[in-house]
Amino acid sequence: MKRKKDIPVLAVYALVGLVLAGCVITVQDLTNRVLEQSMIRVFVSGNEQAQEVAAQIRDRKGIVKMQVVEQDQAAAEFEAALGYAWPGADPLPEYIDAVVEPADAAAVVDALEADPGIEYVAYHREQIEQLAGLALALRRAYGLLLLLTIVAALMLAGKVIAICRTAPATSVAVTGLLVLVALGLFNGQAAHAQTATELKQVYREVQAELAKLQKEYAELEKEAAGLAVEVEAGEKSSAKIQSELEQARLALSQTLDQISGVELQLDRLKQNGQSEARHYGQSVSQLQKTAGLAARGRVEHEAKASLFLDYLLYASGKAYTQAAEKWAGSQNWQRQLEQELAELQQERQQLDSALRQLKQELNQINQELMLNSQQLTEVRQGLKAVQRMIYTQESKAWHGRRNLQQQLGFTDFGWPLAVRGVVSSDYGSRQHPIFNEERFHTGVDLPCEIGTPIKAAAAGTVVLSEDNNGYGLTVVIDHGGGVSTLYAHASKLLVNAGDRVQAGETIALAGSTGLSTGPHLHFEVRQDQQHVDPWIWLS
Repeated sequence: MKRKKDIPVLAVYALVGLVLAGCVITVQDLTNRVLEQSMIRVFVSGNEQAQEVAAQIRDRKGIVKMQVVEQDQAAAEFEAALGYAWPGADPLPEYIDAVVEPADAAAVVDALEADPGIEYVAYHREQIEQLAGLALALRRAYGLLLLLTIVAALMLAGKVIAICRTAPATSVAVTGLLVLVALGLFNGQAAHAQTATELKQVYREVQAELAKLQKEYAELEKEAAGLAVEVEAGEKSSAKIQSELEQARLALSQTLDQISGVELQLDRLKQNGQSEARHYGQSVSQLQKTAGLAARGRVEHEAKASLFLDYLLYASGKAYTQAAEKWAGSQNWQRQLEQELAELQQERQQLDSALRQLKQELNQINQELMLNSQQLTEVRQGLKAVQRMIYTQESKAWHGRRNLQQQLGFTDFGWPLAVRGVVSSDYGSRQHPIFNEERFHTGVDLPCEIGTPIKAAAAGTVVLSEDNNGYGLTVVIDHGGGVSTLYAHASKLLVNAGDRVQAGETIALAGSTGLSTGPHLHFEVRQDQQHVDPWIWLS
């Protein structure tokens, strides 16, 4: 009966221990996050190398860890952080991002500022001073929780030992199962960090997104340049039509003035014509009277009187002739003015038509110009938005590269053969060429000639170099962070287990040993002994 009561107690101990362990992990993670915020940036002098300066200051008291940032990375981070390129005439110097103990930050900065190889030390004093108190409180909490966790573990161990001494095998098995479950849950809590392959996958996705954004930015730039040319051409066309429109309006105004002048002359001429017509009528009437008087004078008067009548007839005829000539001249002038007026009216109609056409052209050009200007504004806004996203992705890429460098010392695998050829069988399910059944292919097959040098994809330590059953002559290299690479079916091995190799170093010669249908390299990438897609690492 007592044993049945022991199992719930044991479960409570295990649960308490698990909760405490989770709290320890959480506090440790918070502490690490606080320390990450306690960072100073050390800019090296122009004639110094950041790597050399970092080697000199690495072991100074108060420095937790460091990351060297070279000039190209520095420029990219500056642009990603501030949104514009480094404006200085000289390139941005290399610098070192150093995480320091918040309590020791002031002393570390004072010591670094006295170093002749260091140009400037940038840090936020107030922020680090605030972090110092927080880090101290977290460490005290971590120590207390760790102590409680150890106590709980000891109590759990004591209870397990007591049960094992008195309990039958079944109870021991149940107890062991509970402990294993608790340990499994604990390990699940502890294994929250991303693996190197997961980091690489994220980095690769960031790089792909960055390349996509850069391509989109280039296309938008090209579109913006084309629209800018169209807008400039539209503005020139609009200005030209505006000038032609003003000239046409001026010509129309002058023509209207001429029409008004001709119409005024016609009005005056018509008024004068009416007066001349009356005068002409009077002259004709006078002539008729004179002619009558002359006729009667010849009959009734003396010859002497008829002389006066003859002169009167002459004078009346002369006046008539003058009136007739003047009337005819007035009629001719009127016809000329009417013809000129008709021509001016026709010119006016032509100018009106030209004005309407110019206005239509100007309206169409201005509409196209407005549309192109609006599109150009939208494209430029899109450029700014994409540029901001590029800055963000560049920052993510930089941090991803830095994380991989910190964890592994590299970011990419080099090609594992001296020659780059085709892939005869890719990673994934396939029809096995020998067993003639569908199996999962855990790597990539790279066909090549026998004797082709096989290269280490990255620096690491050889953990296997021997005949490995179906793999044939095989080399396995551990690169750290749980990442390893496998090179199979070699004809000759050139390294031994325990050797340290560098990236690109020849480690074997290609062949067709083991289960193979022809000379090729079978290349695998493993994370924590589990195969992963090699293309995550291969470029």
